[in-house]
Amino acid sequence: MPNQPTCVGNLLSQCTPDGSSYLPNPVDCAATSQLCCEGACRSPSTYTIDAGLSQTASQDVVDDDGARLNVFQVSGGDAYLMGVSQGLTTAKQTTLGWYVYGSATKTTGLFTPLFQRNTTSTTTGYLQTSGPMCIKLKNQQYYAIGVGWQTRPATVTYFYGVTFPKASPLGPVVENHASDIFPSTTPQWRNPSAGSVYYQQLTFGR
Repeated sequence: MPNQPTCVGNLLSQCTPDGSSYLPNPVDCAATSQLCCEGACRSPSTYTIDAGLSQTASQDVVDDDGARLNVFQVSGGDAYLMGVSQGLTTAKQTTLGWYVYGSATKTTGLFTPLFQRNTTSTTTGYLQTSGPMCIKLKNQQYYAIGVGWQTRPATVTYFYGVTFPKASPLGPVVENHASDIFPSTTPQWRNPSAGSVYYQQLTFGR
């Protein structure tokens, strides 16, 4: 947009008055250990749910398509989600789908898709990573954040730990959503389920 700041990768640029290009000398957000998101360099915070992830952590092994998402109620003001990692191992490389759904309420209305990206899983370590993103999360609204997988012919092990509610700097984890199908980009379930919190690392800024 004309004269407006915008992110070009991790560079904070500004559009020219006619909106056709960018002004010279963009700001490199990485120089101050920040990430460019929604037209500003923002200081990222990384929060880990259930920091005891290891081979001995609570886990389940599945051999069908599926998804595991945590549902957060954002508190403390609007936030910007910049990245997600989740405790997940795969026996072979397989397609992962990273999803963020939002809803104004937890139990009525549909959770609608806000973000989707496919990646290929790694077969080492306990974490899979979405890569960078920039999604505005509105204060007091609900967001389902997590990963899905297409397993055949591989098996997937996912990790979970503490029970609800689980406090976090982003806002409490209030529910989860478990599915036996690969997620879609259409509006989803009306009422998330209860159970354990899935292991995640979220990178976000305010």
